[in-house]
Amino acid sequence: MKGVLLVDVRQPAELSGGRFPKAVNIPLAELEAYAAGLDPAAPVMLACRSGNRSRKGAKRLAALGFSEVSNVQGGVNGWRRAGLPLAR
Repeated sequence: MKGVLLVDVRQPAELSGGRFPKAVNIPLAELEAYAAGLDPAAPVMLACRSGNRSRKGAKRLAALGFSEVSNVQGGVNGWRRAGLPLAR
């Protein structure tokens, strides 16, 4: 989706097995601090390994007033199962 910021909330060590193309890596614990510099009206999509951490992150951003937040269902595992490309 054009204009969407894709944020991978996994820890940096987890990225070696493949990461989402064009995603910014911001671990979940650092998400609120990073979000302080973002426009809360801009669309943000969160992702992780399975979708659980990114779902938590999406809830946190929504609580901070972000209006267009979504979660990659199934995370990188689901992405891989769907045969979609991962960056190394």
